[in-house]
Amino acid sequence: MALVFEGFPRLLEPSALKPGRWFATSYKLETRVCIMTDAAEDGVPIVLAFGQHKAQHVEFEPVLLKELTETLLTLDCDIVFAPAGPAGRLALPLPSKRKSPHGALLHLTGGEFGIGIAARGGRFTAVSLTSGHIAERYDLAFDSWSLTLRRANLETLMGVYEPEARRLARLAG
Repeated sequence: MALVFEGFPRLLEPSALKPGRWFATSYKLETRVCIMTDAAEDGVPIVLAFGQHKAQHVEFEPVLLKELTETLLTLDCDIVFAPAGPAGRLALPLPSKRKSPHGALLHLTGGEFGIGIAARGGRFTAVSLTSGHIAERYDLAFDSWSLTLRRANLETLMGVYEPEARRLARLAG
């Protein structure tokens, strides 16, 4: 009988992380799915970290690479983002009409999807979820979205992300 190990994660060194590289780590005592970006704050690279929170809620935050002190592991699965909300409708008008919030899922003008992050100075930056590079323009924005991990025939819904203010209002009301 043969033993088969699929998707056995490998350790990564921080120096091996290039923009667009997805990986897993532990941050704030939770497992996080992360993507390396070419965005930086005061010269320190920024990583986008996605984690599962209570009740199928996805927590998203930009983290400085130097704050990830736990083991970094390869991630061998497909990462699927999809607009969420009533019937997957467009949640925000075109960006020229309204500024997109931190965490918005963006359709970049090059056809890729990205995510919006708000830096400490309040500057809004769009980052590609494919390449990890900063994007200049986007066409559409969705303020809530779902994140699913897919491997072979197995799908694991990590949860749905929605802006903090809307989530708190929904829980209170």
